Amino acid sequence: MSVDGLWIGQVAMAALMNVAFAFAVGSALLGAWLANDAKAKIAPAQPAWLRAQRSLLTASAVLVLVDLGWLLYQAASMSGVALPAAFGIVPTVLSQTHVGYGWSIAFAGALVLPGTALTSHGGVLRNALLWLAVIAIAAGKASLGHAADAGLASAAIAMQTLHVLVTSVWGGLAITAGLIVLPALGASTARGVLIRTASQVSNVSLVAVGFELLSGIFAVRHLQCHAGFGRFVRGDCVEHVGPCPDPQAHARRTCAGAGRPEPLSRAAAPAPHGIDNGRPYLRQRALSRGACDGRCLHCGGCPGA
Repeated sequence: MSVDGLWIGQVAMAALMNVAFAFAVGSALLGAWLANDAKAKIAPAQPAWLRAQRSLLTASAVLVLVDLGWLLYQAASMSGVALPAAFGIVPTVLSQTHVGYGWSIAFAGALVLPGTALTSHGGVLRNALLWLAVIAIAAGKASLGHAADAGLASAAIAMQTLHVLVTSVWGGLAITAGLIVLPALGASTARGVLIRTASQVSNVSLVAVGFELLSGIFAVRHLQCHAGFGRFVRGDCVEHVGPCPDPQAHARRTCAGAGRPEPLSRAAAPAPHGIDNGRPYLRQRALSRGACDGRCLHCGGCPGA
């Protein structure tokens, strides 16, 4: 893996996506907790509630923009072209890769969030749309990683979605409450609201951390046992459906011995449609698992399959 401007930009976009989503989730929770106090006749909590609403709107708008930027960097990384030329690759990424499918789900949810943030009242429909959008974003983000190896409708995707959600709840509450919302409850008349909201933040964060640890353990076990490190090459993961398109490569590129990873050049794993069809992390030579003596580095299948 080479560290260049494209890689740095991709990592920066991914980090901004996570931060914006965490801010949006934390702001939504704090806004819901403060809504009733903000509507009271004497409402010392109203400034904090307004901050939460503005934070939700800002984070939602940033998330939409950063999602678009990340997709462009991802297309450039998967196709091996310069960033300006990646515009022409984006339709192929969206229509023919699991990255495109997952991104589309997450982006659809991101488009709904600003609309819910602009709605001042907290009706049932608005709240339902908001949290459905949050779940869609988490599910889309979960589909971009290792969990996609088990298929879109799988326990791995469900657990990774939960992992993304609870991580965003924990981190979002911590940064949004500490930096934006709770400082607005510093008046003596808002002391009761401050204490109650801080307790809610603490309790929910504690539960979120517990679920994060459990879902994280499941994710590690899935990576080690289910995926078996089975389709790893240098470059981008090659999705494959059906028989290996190169039977000779299927026999030639199997892992003769388990254990030591061996990098493989990008040229050794040709990608359909001119792009590498999968995730942008460094893959290495397959480790043998179970009855399979090693997986084909071209299609991910077992020898003789």
